[in-house]
Parts: sequence; C-alpha cells; structure tokens
Amino acid sequence: KPILLIGQTFGDFDQVNESIFKAALKKVTCIIVRDENSRADVLKFGCSCSVAPDLALSKIGQKSAGNYLTLIPAQQDMRSMSLLVQGISSYSRSKNIKIKLLATRLYQRDVDTLYLMKNMLDQNGCTSEVVIPESYDNLCREIKESSLVISKNLHGLIIAWRDGIPVISINNEKKVTGFLVQSNLLYSYLDLRKSAKADLSAMIASLID
Repeated sequence: KPILLIGQTFGDFDQVNESIFKAALKKVTCIIVRDENSRADVLKFGCSCSVAPDLALSKIGQKSAGNYLTLIPAQQDMRSMSLLVQGISSYSRSKNIKIKLLATRLYQRDVDTLYLMKNMLDQNGCTSEVVIPESYDNLCREIKESSLVISKNLHGLIIAWRDGIPVISINNEKKVTGFLVQSNLLYSYLDLRKSAKADLSAMIASLID
C-alpha cells in the first residue's frame, strides 16, 4: 500500500538514527515536509520530497485589539529569562501595558519557568499574571487579548499570527524558522544569546507603537 508522510519536520540526526531514518524513508511513496531545511535533509537520502505550508497557516483572522504583552517562554536558561524580564519590564513601565505569562503546553518545566519569571518581574516592579489554559479554545482566547506575543513555542506564534497579532520569536529551531519564512516573519526573530534588553525593548516598541 502507498505510504504518505505529510507535514513533517525532519532532522537533525545522529549517526545511528540517520541510518534508521534513511531506511524507513525508502519505503515511503510520497514525502511532503513543511520547511526547506527538512526537505534538504530528505534529499540527502536520495528520496523525492516536496514542501507544503503547515495546514495551521491556512486561515488568518482579523487583527486583534488586545491590551496584554503576552510571553510564552517555555523553558529558558537564567540569562535568557533575565534578558526577557528586563526588556519587557523596561517597555511595560514606559507604556503601562499589562503582562501575561502564558503556557501553551503542560510540561512541568514550562510551568515552573512561568512562576520563576513572574517572581523576577515582581522584583522589577512589574505586575504580571500566570495563565495556564484549560483547553485549546481557552488558549486562543487568551492569545487574542494580546497586543504582542513573544514566544518560544511554535503553537503560540501560529495562533497569534492567525489572529493578526504581532509576534517575536525567541526560537530558531527548524520548524519555527520554517514558519517564519512561510509567513514572511523572519524579521521578528530575536536571538537572546546575542541580544541586550535594549534590543528587546526596541523590537517590542517597533511592533506595538
């Protein structure tokens, strides 16, 4: 029977998994991935492959008029958390905008990061709220209240983009970069490893003001 692979992100592979993956792909009739980097990896194995945008990108809503600066940090190291807190605090204090710390998945480390960052924001004199949605619909409603979404998580970026909300990506994983390319948002990526709080504050201002 024909075997189809649709909407995947592949790679990177270690030596052992690469050989297993290559053997498995040889049995597949049609391969469609969602980003050019994954396609390049598949082509290296001598397999045919096409690129099609993620189905989640098929619908764009009306621009939201929210009043929250929403952060979806997922898991971060201390330096990145500090930079995010300082950059967001600087902008929030100058514009009196509310801050929402949002989870898009229930990984314990993601939730722990939210509460740690709330404590850090409190210490910087900024009030924030932690929101852990009970459902996908609830998550969408929370994001729709935003003026801007800063996210490491792909789901947060896609949902915000579909609602016409400006985004800042703090993740350059293959699947996220593929989304940014397909939605013409490469300008919205910020590399926390090479940035200062002023860079983040300026980027927030350029997207909201």
